[in-house]
Amino acid sequence: MTGAASGIGKEVVRHSLQNNATVIGCDLNGSALEDLNVEMASDKMYIYNLNVSNSG
Repeated sequence: MTGAASGIGKEVVRHSLQNNATVIGCDLNGSALEDLNVEMASDKMYIYNLNVSNSG
């Protein structure tokens, strides 16, 4: 899930985890990702601080 740390992305992460999915969450905001990881407290979530935009 790109944009996982806030807004719609965060809610999709929450819903997915509640439905027993494994989630890979990506976002530019590393500190917000860490907060999300603590908030969700799931061993089925993996977070990555990265930029998926096409800069070229």
